[in-house]
Amino acid sequence: MHTPPAASPAVGPLRQALQPIDKAMLLRQNPLLARATLAQLLDVAAVAREAPLASGQTLLADGEAPAIYHVLSGRACVETDGADPIEAGPGATIGVAETLAGLPTVGRVRALQAGRALRIDRDELLDVLAERFDLLHGIVLTLLSARETAPAAAPRVATE
Repeated sequence: MHTPPAASPAVGPLRQALQPIDKAMLLRQNPLLARATLAQLLDVAAVAREAPLASGQTLLADGEAPAIYHVLSGRACVETDGADPIEAGPGATIGVAETLAGLPTVGRVRALQAGRALRIDRDELLDVLAERFDLLHGIVLTLLSARETAPAAAPRVATE
């Protein structure tokens, strides 16, 4: 799972709504968006909704349509049958592979600790990618690069 340095207190649960530029800079933490230009990040930020995380809340349930969650504060947990739970803290991103592939959620994603996240639904992301082929190209290049360096480490739910 991708876990960058701790998030700034400015993204804590009591902070006012994020501006598009703030969302863009937070999304840039994800390695899949490292090649993205500011304009591309702003397009993704435009479809990213702030989502409060309440302790114990189910964010994604088994079989539901996939979505991407980029954790800003608090903690979430990815739980699948037969596997150890994967915790996601500030800066971690959950659900990228399923969302891009259009696969239903496997297992459950729930909040462990109150906080906030950015949620990007699949259809809205695909609308952005349809208009921004260069962004899609950058994501695919990053995925292929990661696959070449660590083929056995391809994540199912969270990005590393």
